[in-house]
Amino acid sequence: MSVLPKKLPTTQRVEVYPDDEELCQATLEDREAVMGIDRNVYQGEDYLQTLYADHVTGPGMTGYLYKKQGNVVGFLSVQLIDGGQTLLTCAGRIAAEYRDGGMYGRFTRRVFHEYRNFPGVRHVVMTVNDLNMAAIGQKLLKTYRIVMETVCRENIAALVFFQCVNRKRAVFLC
Repeated sequence: MSVLPKKLPTTQRVEVYPDDEELCQATLEDREAVMGIDRNVYQGEDYLQTLYADHVTGPGMTGYLYKKQGNVVGFLSVQLIDGGQTLLTCAGRIAAEYRDGGMYGRFTRRVFHEYRNFPGVRHVVMTVNDLNMAAIGQKLLKTYRIVMETVCRENIAALVFFQCVNRKRAVFLC
């Protein structure tokens, strides 16, 4: 299943971020801090352990860290695909003690804001596994609609959320 946004406010809201939270670009040297965010991603079979370098230095890819009081508490990798029209999010994670408090939402919004004025970027694509969908699915479905659902492997389903954005009018095109 994929999800398309249902609506977007016509006015831009300005979000105020806590002073002790910081967004920065990840480097190869940040690997252990990122792996320390959660050692049990995908029931201990986290692909990021092997592919971390690709997610921070691969073609068109950028890794982002989210820090709280200087400590790494979140990671998200993004890649421009489709000739720069689509921003694909990958490997997103937030430390357990900061889940359910809105931090991951602030983190992704800050990353998306980095691409707001990139010429040609019109879409955002993200995946959500079945565990996260159970936890935050109702909240996601208030903003997005599912456009594709797939089973990646036994017992792990992935939902793909697809967001089409016309930045100039701040309305969804799909």
